[in-house]
Amino acid sequence: MKSTSFRWVSLGIVVLALVVAGSPLQAKSLDKATSAFCTDLAAYAKAVNNLYNLSATNTLADYQNAQKAVDASYNKLAKATDKLSKSQNDALNKTAKQLSDAVNAIPKKATLAEANDAVDDASAAALAAYVDISTTVCTYDVE
Repeated sequence: MKSTSFRWVSLGIVVLALVVAGSPLQAKSLDKATSAFCTDLAAYAKAVNNLYNLSATNTLADYQNAQKAVDASYNKLAKATDKLSKSQNDALNKTAKQLSDAVNAIPKKATLAEANDAVDDASAAALAAYVDISTTVCTYDVE
């Protein structure tokens, strides 16, 4: 039991290190897609808020123009969402393949401990990709 606890603590440390270090190219792509998504999400929220804040003193043209701005910002957000989703899937796909390759490369005569060691790094990388994706957060202020 003590060995299992040590393995989980060790795996946690490796995952944390991989999250901090990450794959520079993969992290850059995911960061860029996340940044674009957050920017476009904020623009959409601002456009919706502008429409919401129109009053009885505004003209029908004001409402129509505000709706056009909402539509345009939504269309841009939808594209950013697709790119973010693809970037996240690419990150998961890469680590899933590495994990599969690690398991498939275990020699038939390997001990359980050797098999365990063989998949540790790939498992940690897969978990790090999960953490990167599951913590997508945007912050913005709507004026």
